[in-house]
Amino acid sequence: SSANRTISTSGGASISTDQFKFGGSSFEGNGSNKFLTVPASSDFVMTGDYTIEGWFRADATTGDTIISCWPTATDKRAAFAVWIYQNKLRWDTRPANNVTYSLDSTSTISTGTWYNFAIVRSGTTQSMYINGSLENSNTMSDTVGLSSVTPTIGRIIAHADFFDGYIDELRLTKGVARYT
Repeated sequence: SSANRTISTSGGASISTDQFKFGGSSFEGNGSNKFLTVPASSDFVMTGDYTIEGWFRADATTGDTIISCWPTATDKRAAFAVWIYQNKLRWDTRPANNVTYSLDSTSTISTGTWYNFAIVRSGTTQSMYINGSLENSNTMSDTVGLSSVTPTIGRIIAHADFFDGYIDELRLTKGVARYT
């Protein structure tokens, strides 16, 4: 990354060499208490184009969060999350207008399989890609992310939803719609 970020671990989270897509290691979540945090920053407040992308290999396929910036269960303004919900990949945004915009994949997520995903906003169009194929899109132009909220990898703070599986090569790019 061009930004120097300190990643903190919780629940005994560590690097695993059991499964990985690139580089010989990945984050391994256990579905109950392991996750990573990144310090809160205005870099995670996205007002225009953005791309959130990476690889995941799930060991469970419901309620597993890959990355989120979700303030609390009651304060949901400007929230976002990429997670697996009912065997589908889901992108939820809940901007300042307090309306949730969800994108669900059309493809079913299977356990034990590596998937590449990208969530892209270009202009006012949000799109979800899995393995390079467009899965779904909608329109949303509101700001997502809050500078005071700590982004988490492998968990959503509001509801837990710990990731069970592996996450590799996660990247968030503010100001660039990498795939259109």
